[in-house]
Amino acid sequence: MSLSSPPPFTTPGDRMALAIDRHVTATSTTLARVLATAVASFDEPGPRDPARALHHLSYLIETLLGVAAGGVIGRVVSAVLRGLGPDAGFAFEIPLRDALRRVGPGNRRRVITLTPAAAFLQDAAARPLVDELGARLYPRLAHAGRDHRAILTQLAAAIPAARAEGFASTLAALDDDPMLASLWSEHLQVAWRHYAVAGVADSEPELPPELAGVPACETWRAWLRRVRGEAPPPEPRNGEYITAIVA
Repeated sequence: MSLSSPPPFTTPGDRMALAIDRHVTATSTTLARVLATAVASFDEPGPRDPARALHHLSYLIETLLGVAAGGVIGRVVSAVLRGLGPDAGFAFEIPLRDALRRVGPGNRRRVITLTPAAAFLQDAAARPLVDELGARLYPRLAHAGRDHRAILTQLAAAIPAARAEGFASTLAALDDDPMLASLWSEHLQVAWRHYAVAGVADSEPELPPELAGVPACETWRAWLRRVRGEAPPPEPRNGEYITAIVA
């Protein structure tokens, strides 16, 4: 039986869950593969204060996880809104906001198991911070897949029954979208360059200047506030929230 064909005798809800599972598996695998390739190319920054550099590495990892979530979920929301029309944004706003609030370690949904990358890294002694990035971020992507599934499930619940098949088709069309790999690779490369130059010494993490003008900069800002423990900005008015997430 083809993976693109739903098993017989399943309910619409079963087929939706299958489409979501398949999408989460595909995107989690893409994120992990690109990460392994990128980390293998990174140079060790050689910080004067390794302890501070390690501390700031945790900020970088948490922020990159936010960028990964923005890439996965933002693509889906953008595609669905194009298919349903501009008025659909209001139907998505509340369930999406609720889903994002639920993302975190308290969620006990099933975790995607990723095949470990080969020797992270084989030259770990020569590149300890690069190795730490890969060793910490790689398994965290599995937990991120859990959160992505929770958000997609919330989105699916907001789709009118007559449009459910269209939502599942949208997910299938994005399963192997090369734009996710390209976006994730770009952000990894820029983030590491910024970390290697400034992040190992700065007292506070900040937005890489190269990303200040790109659409995903709001994702960076939101997650930097989160990892710094800063108060979130005021709640958006109707229609603003989706725009920020899609960006």
